[in-house]
Amino acid sequence: AERTFDADLRTLEDARVRLMRLAERVGERARATGVAGRTVTVKLRVPPFETSTRQATLPEPTAATAEIYAAGNRLLSRWWREAPARRLRLL
Repeated sequence: AERTFDADLRTLEDARVRLMRLAERVGERARATGVAGRTVTVKLRVPPFETSTRQATLPEPTAATAEIYAAGNRLLSRWWREAPARRLRLL
């Protein structure tokens, strides 16, 4: 799942709130269809449309929102520390 925002996210906390919502959607979809995954990918877009992706492979397949969020949050937090602009348009 991904989301383009009307306004840029400028704080890590705002990005984490949005990431949690996306993790909930992914987890709900996976559980509803009886699937699980091992790879979590975070797509990040900053103005003017520069896109980065980060991914992590989990030790075991999961459909648990908490595990999906935790992996995504590690990726997001690392990117946020390294990003020069620290503004997100898409997550």
